[in-house]
Amino acid sequence: MVMINLAKVVNANEDEEKGSLLSNAWQLTKARPSRKTLLSFAALVIVLQGLLVFKWYFYDQEVISTPPYDVQETVGLVTAYYELLRDMRYLGRDSIAYPPHLGDKAINRTLAVHILGLDEQVYETLLQLPYVIPHEDKWDAEKGRYLNNPELADIHAQESSWWEGWMGQRRTIFWGSGHFADYRQDHILWRSRDPLNRWQTRFSRNTSFETAMIEYDGLPKTAIPLSYIRYRRYGLALVLDTASNRIVVLDTQGFGSKDPFFNRFESSKWPLHYKLPGTKFYGYEMHARLAPDLLREFIHLTSHLESGYIPGSVRNDEIYTPELSPPKWERWVKDLYREYGWPSGEPLEECQFLSLRQPTHKCDHDPMKNFRASAFLEAMKDLRHDIEVKYLRDWYCPVPRKKEVIDKMKSLGALTDEQIEYAESDQPVIPLNLDSWSGNLVFMQSGD
Repeated sequence: MVMINLAKVVNANEDEEKGSLLSNAWQLTKARPSRKTLLSFAALVIVLQGLLVFKWYFYDQEVISTPPYDVQETVGLVTAYYELLRDMRYLGRDSIAYPPHLGDKAINRTLAVHILGLDEQVYETLLQLPYVIPHEDKWDAEKGRYLNNPELADIHAQESSWWEGWMGQRRTIFWGSGHFADYRQDHILWRSRDPLNRWQTRFSRNTSFETAMIEYDGLPKTAIPLSYIRYRRYGLALVLDTASNRIVVLDTQGFGSKDPFFNRFESSKWPLHYKLPGTKFYGYEMHARLAPDLLREFIHLTSHLESGYIPGSVRNDEIYTPELSPPKWERWVKDLYREYGWPSGEPLEECQFLSLRQPTHKCDHDPMKNFRASAFLEAMKDLRHDIEVKYLRDWYCPVPRKKEVIDKMKSLGALTDEQIEYAESDQPVIPLNLDSWSGNLVFMQSGD
């Protein structure tokens, strides 16, 4: 009989299992990629993900489709806004020029379509928009700027009719220091390609304005500014882009949207449906609202006398006051409106603007009946005159009190007699740092 040693059998089995496990482990180890290979693979995955995110965010990010541009809707809202400004007596009774624009006030199709290459929808919009009638500035096309006309300096004081509106003939501020655009004038059509005056830093002084506008990579041909910035000024311009049915808020001080609406979002969390396809002029991080939405909100906020939307609002960022605009201006104007019976926003909106949504709507009361317009205009005339004596043309900078600066401005004809009298008086000085903006304040620059 053969004797079986159980201990040896067990040990043998254990040795066999250990050998098998070691063999399998060795084979697994042999099949596993090296550490270097794993790191290379991980790096490749990260790079590919980064490229996909970059491409998605900056180039091919889906722009959600929006309602197509509607000329009639946009023109109707711009008209309603202008008529609100007229009801507020900011514009005069005859300050709005309605279409059709004929004769010497016709839109120059040759310039708009054949020379500037504007899209047909833009041209159709130009034909149907109302325009705010400005005073006739002298325009130097070669230098691409306006020149002061001393004969107009005190014209507002010579006209006593309240139909003039408190804007008068020297104030053409639309919003945020931007000016109304009247495309019945050829030089404003030229300006439409560059509402921020960026071209001035791209071309030599010997380049004509028209040449610069043709060669300059300006606004898309589907876009037209509703407001623009004058020569050597700072502010915000509203640009209507018919291709996307948006209004883009552009800033002379840099790229990116400056629409106050977006202040409610963190910059990295703006909803996707507001993002615009990038262009060289807009930049690649531009967001904008639908044109009807922005215009309706302008009507709403202006009728409610909200800060930043009071008629004629200059740019009121903290960095611009009190050094660069009347620090209490909006409050002064708002107080005057309330004092003389301007209606609260709700009944005014109900009666004045509901017709935009329901054309057959009729109001059963007149929200304007308590607005004492004549008395308001008399008080506003005094306030405006006081501001215009102490501040320069666009209420942007205080009249300087430094002798050498006053002398320079007098030689340029840039001050009225009353402004000179104020500048040389012993009245309290409005704070103004002549070294701010690196000495590039409007009146510190030669020739302006």
